[in-house]
Amino acid sequence: MPFQKGNQEWKKRKTQSPGRPPRPVEEKYHKWLLARVTKDVWIKIVDVAISRAQAGDDRARRFLADWCLGKPVERKELSGPEGGPIETTGTTFDYSVLSDEQLDTLVDILRAAQSRESDGAPSAP
Repeated sequence: MPFQKGNQEWKKRKTQSPGRPPRPVEEKYHKWLLARVTKDVWIKIVDVAISRAQAGDDRARRFLADWCLGKPVERKELSGPEGGPIETTGTTFDYSVLSDEQLDTLVDILRAAQSRESDGAPSAP
């Protein structure tokens, strides 16, 4: 296994992406951007976007809507076939086949598990 922990190849491997830039680098770029995009520059950008949006540019309309109204919240609804409930498959138990002694034992086991959780002790898997 070439990338198993402890193997030399693990340490030599380089990632494809440098990852997220450190916070100080982002702050520098943000300061540089704000220094260049003054109020007058921003007004010109917005004016161009308004002209393009009025001419039918969908991206310009989206840009203006995002800035003026905020991006819409994405909502997802989960449902089963044809909008019905989600079908779940699981084990079902028929307690009617148990004897009174077995039911009492089961109740004792469940009470013991409940008291362990309420005492702060970890529950069994």
